[in-house]
Amino acid sequence: MTATATAANVPEYSIETSDVPITSDTFVFTTSSYPFSQVRFAGGQWESKTSPSEHNEYWYPIVRNATISLPNVGTWRNRQIDAALTLAGWNGGSISPLFQKSKYEGQPNERIDLFWVNTTWRNDDLPAATIRNLGGIDHSKRVGCTWRVTFTDHNTGRPVPDTFTGVTGFNDLDGWESQPDLAFEGVQLGDGFTGAYHVKDAELKKYGANGYAGYLHDAGVEDDLNGTMQRKHRLAATWTGPSFTFSYDLSNPAGRQGGCRMTFGSPVSMSYPLYYDMNGGTGGPRRAD
Repeated sequence: MTATATAANVPEYSIETSDVPITSDTFVFTTSSYPFSQVRFAGGQWESKTSPSEHNEYWYPIVRNATISLPNVGTWRNRQIDAALTLAGWNGGSISPLFQKSKYEGQPNERIDLFWVNTTWRNDDLPAATIRNLGGIDHSKRVGCTWRVTFTDHNTGRPVPDTFTGVTGFNDLDGWESQPDLAFEGVQLGDGFTGAYHVKDAELKKYGANGYAGYLHDAGVEDDLNGTMQRKHRLAATWTGPSFTFSYDLSNPAGRQGGCRMTFGSPVSMSYPLYYDMNGGTGGPRRAD
């Protein structure tokens, strides 16, 4: 059972009738321009391996409760905030920089210094220590991991107060067009979350525990998150307190053995259209005039 399986029901809203509650005191959690080189891996808890199929380098947990920290991930009340991601449930996943297909035929994928979270489908991609300590990937279930995200004051190391409120975006949740009813790439909202927000005509299928997965169509290009199709494949989520738990997972169509990837984005909103460049743009919302 994943950590999200026991979560309370998270209220669901359409942003046309109940927009995302972003105020001057809301912490907007986005890592869309956060450098992977700033990520700190807890010693003895992770192992890197180059994928034999994709030739990309990924960092895999090798113990339960493996943790990474993201120093200075944002600002709240003029205080620098750190975030930490701790593995809370395992069925295939990793942390990595962003890899994109090279513009030049026959060349390796281009490595970009941005933080991403991945699902991993192939057991052959995993380090031996991961399989030994956490087990292999069970394809009879959705493939992915559950993560607990915790926020602390950068200067003091203390948790943020229980009154801390935040919002983040789970964007570019793809469907699989040749199998349109498949709940392909999705997130399940666990402990800490207080609301889920999307457009009325969202192409997001409910599943699992407070789960929303893309279906019907591919979301389209990732660098146009305000595009007509992309807006249908974006979920904003609010939380209260110093931590929240979520699962990021997928269900593959027959024959596909690849994973998927995500980074925390700015939320879809009526008042704050998203201006985002996956190669290191502003990554934050700007209020519409």
